[in-house]
Amino acid sequence: MNTELAHEIFNAFGAEIFPPGETVSIETYDDEGANENFRGTHWRDHQFSELENLLSCLTFFTPRAFCFFLPSFLLASLEEPTSGFASEVAERLCAPKNDPSRPSFLAWWSLLTREQRSVIVAFLHVMQSKHGAIPHADISRLKAYRVV
Repeated sequence: MNTELAHEIFNAFGAEIFPPGETVSIETYDDEGANENFRGTHWRDHQFSELENLLSCLTFFTPRAFCFFLPSFLLASLEEPTSGFASEVAERLCAPKNDPSRPSFLAWWSLLTREQRSVIVAFLHVMQSKHGAIPHADISRLKAYRVV
């Protein structure tokens, strides 16, 4: 595990609190277990062994829940960096069509602090440079991230 980056993740997201009673997933007939597994929990409560079966929840989280639970997915990816899980998490952090102005990306990205954005960019660079988790063709997507 990249302990330096893990420490940065804890520092950037450590003070975050998810508002009690706030919904965890978007309204849908099947949220793939997002509400059942994440409601009433803290991001620190989730480990790779559990998250590897809940990766699709990232799709169904509300933007606020996505930001709140993201550190658990980042840390799990660092724990198993060569897994398909890590690659998928990295892909979900990239702006669709390399366009960070897309509403689906901005909905959660705009909720992050500058420090949190920096950590995510660092995570993506580590996944690419050390573990090859982002396909080479998508390397240009990293240039779209401005940490402002």
